[in-house]
Amino acid sequence: MRELKFPDVFSVIRIIKKAGISRQVRAIFADSTEGTSQKEIGAKFLFSCIENLGEAQEEITEFLASLKEVENEVIEKMNLEETAELLMGFLEHPGLKSFLSSVSKLMK
Repeated sequence: MRELKFPDVFSVIRIIKKAGISRQVRAIFADSTEGTSQKEIGAKFLFSCIENLGEAQEEITEFLASLKEVENEVIEKMNLEETAELLMGFLEHPGLKSFLSSVSKLMK
């Protein structure tokens, strides 16, 4: 999985808006402290997204394909186990906490 970059912020913001989870994301960061782990924040973010995934399916597919540096069709053809592995890789991404914090700040 590639490094998270500045344009990814806009991809995630589009997903958040389209899936209607911006309030939930703000609540995640409002409840987070310096002791909150990156994995915990990522998991909360993922579960917030799952609630309305269907609304932003195309945007999510594009974002995951971009992270994996593959065509959208590769993501669409993944089985459930491969998809879960990809999502776990995203949750464990070294820069996820600061990335999501930046997304949150830009959405205020």
